[in-house]
Amino acid sequence: MVRNTERGQTGPVFECVFYVVYITSLIEKLDVNRNGLNINGSSFSCTTVADDMMLFSLSPHELSMIDICNKNATEDRYHYNAAKRNVIVFNESKTKFNSSNRIWNLGELNIE
Repeated sequence: MVRNTERGQTGPVFECVFYVVYITSLIEKLDVNRNGLNINGSSFSCTTVADDMMLFSLSPHELSMIDICNKNATEDRYHYNAAKRNVIVFNESKTKFNSSNRIWNLGELNIE
């Protein structure tokens, strides 16, 4: 259902709320995994806004969280948009980054 307003089109008011309720089980699985950022004893594995999710990791091997996301998507019968998946690396020299042979996958999809 899309309705017109003076500012343009808008979807249902509760759409974002339903998404958060739906995705909460995945967020809990990621938090239990204890990967991600650890700040003052609290684990921060991901953040989500609207239907976008960002995973946090201090090392490449912690990105095994991607496998948790893929397994959850398979179990709950949804898929990730292939055009919206990326890995961004911070605090690493270009030489080290270029010399590494990192390949991340989300199921059968490659992540760049």
